[in-house]
Amino acid sequence: MLVLSEDFTIAHAAELHAALLPLAIEDKPIAIETQAVTSIHTSIVQLLFSLKQSVPQFELRSVSPAFVGAVERLGLKTTLTSSAAKP
Repeated sequence: MLVLSEDFTIAHAAELHAALLPLAIEDKPIAIETQAVTSIHTSIVQLLFSLKQSVPQFELRSVSPAFVGAVERLGLKTTLTSSAAKP
């Protein structure tokens, strides 16, 4: 499980992509916790949305209010957080 915390900015996008790519290629289950996220950049939400579209075993756990707010602003709440635990 990967844990995203605090301000997750565009500067973290390449690092997150590098961590997730091998898991996606190997078709391994991917769980991401966002409970500690206080702010998240659109690029990170886009990366997670793309991941959810391509990896059937993708799961968000313990989503933070800031994460939910970000996906709501992008109109992706139902799509991205449908399997996520409530904050």
